[in-house]
Amino acid sequence: MKSTTNIKYNKIRLKIEKYPDNIQSIYIWADKHNLRYIFFNLITNAIKFGTEGACIIIKLEKSEKSLIIKVIDEGQGITENDKKKICEPFKRGDRSSKVVGGGLGLYIVNKLISAHKWNPLNIENNKTRGCTVSFSIPNPEKYPYEILVIDDEAFYRNSVRNYLVELHFTVVLHNDIPNAERTVYDKRN
Repeated sequence: MKSTTNIKYNKIRLKIEKYPDNIQSIYIWADKHNLRYIFFNLITNAIKFGTEGACIIIKLEKSEKSLIIKVIDEGQGITENDKKKICEPFKRGDRSSKVVGGGLGLYIVNKLISAHKWNPLNIENNKTRGCTVSFSIPNPEKYPYEILVIDDEAFYRNSVRNYLVELHFTVVLHNDIPNAERTVYDKRN
C-alpha cells in the first residue's frame, strides 16, 4: 500500500508517493542547501523534458538498509549514449537542444550525492515513456559518526546524550578526558 499526494501546476501533475505508506518522517543527514539543489535540479529536469499534461512522480521507498529517492517523468526518455555523458560537465543529451541549460546540473547533483557518501545517480528509461532518475541513501537515519560527550557531571552528560539520541546520533559518554582519549585511540587502531 502506498500513499500519494497530487499537485497540479502549469499543466504538469506532481505526485508524491511513499512506501511503506506509514512513513511519518525520515531523518536524512545532509546539508539542507545541497539536498534542496538536488531535488530542484531533478524535478526541473523532469519538467523541462516532460510533455504538457504529464505526471512527475517523486517516490520515496524506505527499506531496512536504505532510502531510495526516485524522480519519474513521462517525457521523451534518454538514449543509451546520452546516459553515459549527461553527468559529465558541460555535456547535454542529444534531445536537449531546445531546452535551456548549460550541462552542469546533473554533474553537480552527482558531486553533491558523492560528497554525502550516498549511492550515485541511476538513470533508466521507463517501459512506456519517460525516465526514472534515482539515488539511494544508505541507512538514512544513522549518522555516520559517533559523538563523544565528556562531562564530569552525570546529569549534564546524560541530558546531552538523551537529546542527541532522540536525533538518532550514536553517543559515547565519558566523565574525564584521559578515558575519552583512550576510547578515541582504541577506535582508531
